[in-house]
Amino acid sequence: MTDTPPPPPEDQDTSRPGSITDRQLAAFLEQLPLPVFVKNSRRRFVYANAAARRVAGCDQPSLLGRRSEALLPRLAPEDHARIREADLAVLADDTTIENDFPLHGLPEMRTVRTLVRDTATDRDFILGVSRDMSQERAAEARLSASLAEKDLLLREVHHRVKNNLQIVSSLLSLASDAVTDPEALEPFNQSIDRIMTLALVHEELFQSADLSGIDAAAYAAKIVDRLIAAYRSDGGVRLELDCQPVPLSMDAAIPFGLIVNELATNAVKHGLPGRQPGTVAFSLTADDDLVRLEIADNGVGLPPDLDVRATASLGMRLVVSLVGQLRGTLTILRENGTRFVIEFPRR
Repeated sequence: MTDTPPPPPEDQDTSRPGSITDRQLAAFLEQLPLPVFVKNSRRRFVYANAAARRVAGCDQPSLLGRRSEALLPRLAPEDHARIREADLAVLADDTTIENDFPLHGLPEMRTVRTLVRDTATDRDFILGVSRDMSQERAAEARLSASLAEKDLLLREVHHRVKNNLQIVSSLLSLASDAVTDPEALEPFNQSIDRIMTLALVHEELFQSADLSGIDAAAYAAKIVDRLIAAYRSDGGVRLELDCQPVPLSMDAAIPFGLIVNELATNAVKHGLPGRQPGTVAFSLTADDDLVRLEIADNGVGLPPDLDVRATASLGMRLVVSLVGQLRGTLTILRENGTRFVIEFPRR
C-alpha cells in the first residue's frame, strides 16, 4: 500500500510551474505605473497599458493603429520629429535608445526604446517604457538650491574667518606699537605675518570657483609679494617666479602657505640682509604624484654647520614640522646662496 501524497497548496499552480498566462501578463502590464507601449515597424501603436493611455489621453481602441503624430496633435512639430528619429534609430540599428523628452504640454518623460523581434512571424516591434521625470527634476532643483545655499554659507564663513584673522593681526600690530626693543618686536612681526598667511588662505577659498581648494601658485605668489613689500621697500629684491597651477585642498594649503611664509621671510630678511640687493627665486611644479616647491636666494647662505632640524629658530622648526604634516621631504642646497626644496604627495 502506497502513501497518498498531500494535495498542493491552494495558491500553487501545478499545471505550468513558474509560468504565467498571457492574460495574467496583460493584467500585470495594465497595473504597472510606468507607461509601456509597443509599436510595429511602421511606427503605429499596437499596444499601450493604462499608464501610457493616460499620458496620451485616449482609450485603447482610439490608440491602436495610430502614430504619435495623429495621436498627440497638441505636440509641436519638433517634438514629433524627435519621437520619429528615436523610433527609426531603433528600427535601423537594432539597438536600445534612452531619451529625455521635454514634450510641450506633457510631463518630461524619459523613454527607453528597444527592438523586439517576433521570431515566429519575423516582424519587428518597438517596445517602449517611459518614466515621468517631473518629480526627479523637482528634487534636482531642490538639491541645487540647497547646494547653492550651502556654498553661499561656506563662502560667508571663509570671509568672516579672514576678517577675524585680520582683526587679530591689527590688534597685534597695535600692541607692538608700544614695544621699542627691536628684538622684542620681532615675535610680534612674525606672528602678524603668519596670521596674515592664514587669512590669505580663507580669502583664496572665498574667491575660488568651487571651495574645494586653491591654486597654490597664485597663493604663494601673493605671500612672497607681500613679504618683499613689507621687508624690502627699497626695491632691492628681484622676484623670479616659475610656477604652474597646482590645486591644493584646504588641509594642504595651510601648512603649504606657512612653509612659503617662513622660507620667503628667511630669504628676504636673512639671506639678503640689510640693503643688499639680490634675487628670490620661487618655483612650483607638480606631476601626477608629487608637488615640488623650491625657494632660493643668492644671498649670504646658511652657516655650513647649521642643522635646521636642531636649530633654536622657531621658523625653521615650524618648516620641519609642517613638511612632516604634508608627508613630504625637505632638502637644503647651500651653493650660491640657499635653496630649499620640498616635495610632498599630491592629494
